[in-house]
Amino acid sequence: MKHSFGIKLAMVLLAVALSINGLQAQLSWQARVGMGVSDMMGSNRMNSRFAYRMGVEVDIPIGSQGWGVQPGLYYAHKGAEFLGIYEKSHTYVGIFDNRMNYAELPVYATYRWNVASQWAVKFKAGGYVAYGLNGSAHVNVPGTEYQNLDVVGDLFKDGCD
Repeated sequence: MKHSFGIKLAMVLLAVALSINGLQAQLSWQARVGMGVSDMMGSNRMNSRFAYRMGVEVDIPIGSQGWGVQPGLYYAHKGAEFLGIYEKSHTYVGIFDNRMNYAELPVYATYRWNVASQWAVKFKAGGYVAYGLNGSAHVNVPGTEYQNLDVVGDLFKDGCD
């Protein structure tokens, strides 16, 4: 798979971190759930869709100076609906609705600044890799062969991610 390198690298880093003697007592696991809106770039006729993501992250401290690494693994659902134009011999206006599911693997470098004895501020910076799992699309272009067409399955097989 073309995106498996990032996932394999993160799993190796996590396994190495978990195998370091004495580190397991310092690990902090967090379950995270979030929601928001998603859309796609490239059109001003875009309607946002409800989006959510859920997963886990682990804080791995590095040394005693406040530095650390925070990898995670998430399932994310995104999508968009947009008004598009379909042209063959005539111009048609249609609605294109897609929903996509991803596995996301974020990795952050963290710094924890202890402001007071019971207060701390954590700074995070990093990025993530995502792998498209599956999705669905609904196309409705009235008066064409694409009227109420549903596509379900691997929307990512052609490298769209």
